[in-house]
Amino acid sequence: MNEALAVLPPITPLYWLAAILPIIVLFVLMLYFRWGARRAGPVSWIIAVVVGVFIFGADEIVISVASAKGMWVALWVSYIIWPALLIYQLMKKVGALEEIQDKFRSLSESRILQLLIVGWVFPSFLQGVTGFGTPVAVTAPLLLGMGFSPLIAAATPLIGHAWAVTFGSLGSSYHAARLVTELTPAQSAGFANWAALLLSITCLLTGFAIVYLYKGFDGLKKGFPAALILGVTMGGALNLTVRLEPSVASFVAGIVGLGVGYLLTKSPWYESGKLSDKRQKKSGMGFNLGFLPYYLIVGLVLLVMLPPQLAGKAKEVLNFGLSFPETSTSFGWTNKAVASYNTLKLFGHPGTYIMISALISYLVYKFTGNWNKGYGAKIFKATIKKTIPSSIALASMVMMAIVMTDTGMVELLARGSAKVTSFLFPLISPSIGVLGAFMTGSNTSSNILFGVFQQQNALLLEINALIILAAQTTGGAIGNMLCPFNILLGTSTANMLGQEGEVMKRTTYVGIGFSVSIGLLVWLLV
Repeated sequence: MNEALAVLPPITPLYWLAAILPIIVLFVLMLYFRWGARRAGPVSWIIAVVVGVFIFGADEIVISVASAKGMWVALWVSYIIWPALLIYQLMKKVGALEEIQDKFRSLSESRILQLLIVGWVFPSFLQGVTGFGTPVAVTAPLLLGMGFSPLIAAATPLIGHAWAVTFGSLGSSYHAARLVTELTPAQSAGFANWAALLLSITCLLTGFAIVYLYKGFDGLKKGFPAALILGVTMGGALNLTVRLEPSVASFVAGIVGLGVGYLLTKSPWYESGKLSDKRQKKSGMGFNLGFLPYYLIVGLVLLVMLPPQLAGKAKEVLNFGLSFPETSTSFGWTNKAVASYNTLKLFGHPGTYIMISALISYLVYKFTGNWNKGYGAKIFKATIKKTIPSSIALASMVMMAIVMTDTGMVELLARGSAKVTSFLFPLISPSIGVLGAFMTGSNTSSNILFGVFQQQNALLLEINALIILAAQTTGGAIGNMLCPFNILLGTSTANMLGQEGEVMKRTTYVGIGFSVSIGLLVWLLV
């Protein structure tokens, strides 16, 4: 018997259904009953606790430690939400968002092209270096300020950035997968190539999904040329770059996308140089001053995080992490003791750079005369009003996920699915990656959680393990668009907190479609 299976309950339909029950409850409450995450999250956490205790053999120590881990992770993620909301409220108050909206509209009359560039290409570029939800937190309020509906503003960057996750954040997810599976240099190169192929197809599908989400078949018809050109060029750049240096592949692909996107604004397909909605603006600061917070975010991240030596030093300064003891269920599923769990590296965390950008922008706006007395109190009050509910919702979601992970539920779900599918395993391999990212909020964590498992199953089935690993990390990337943590980032910064179910409905449909498409392709390839 596999040693890992010995510490789990029997893989039977009853245990499998019990393990997936918290996820089902979460989806039903959010999608069918239209509950917000603030209400659905705590209920799902309670269900996970009950299942963990009475079916998976967890005691009060396992549950307490897992929930404490969840609260710490929620604080880690909230450190992105808080400064992102602060920047949004700051830009809204001084009139910067209107300046940005008018500028993008002046580049192209086409709202579809604006959406593709700002909601797909720009967050993909940001994902290349920052990651950790930053592309969603930064782009959602930008789209909202450009006049897109809150639903589109929240859902578009969630879908748009996902394909760039594996080779984004300087390749952290890719490196995690190759390290835990102990690939040789030659195998690592093969894995990177296969992953780039699957992700470039996902990239192409992303553009079509966004224009369809925006305007249905009419949007697909009008946006097809731009979506095709951007998808092919970014996907092509990704495939070429991974053969040179995988760590910067998403970053390079994003830069290429921005360049091609600008050229498309001058193309005969899309009218340019016209303002479709002329309004009296609150300020005359101009686009560059209005866009200052985003310039600062990108500039600071590139300056500090891109050079390897400087990035290494930045991550060694002012680190905070909590220690947790070893826990074990009655079945023997053990979670090792951790000296510094999910360390918050202050100068390696994107929230720090967003906060610094907000403070510098505030000083510049005040110095240039774009600040009035009373703005500060109103911005602070509006930010607090949004952050407290989102933080409560986030904490319950993460607590549910880690309770499920630390009691063995997530592992049993993956192994049970693989056992049932047998020769169809390649078809569901991306879905296991999706599950990992859905539960952890991270493709990196998904690869660490399921990378070896996927590799072992491929070897047992005598199929190409590198393709299966590529399917795993592609699924993990796709999972970012329907992960509750990331959805909360979008709704919190797009002024639709409490309507997470509406966003999740859109991203779930797209995520399932992508996962099935990649699964079919993998099944044919192996």
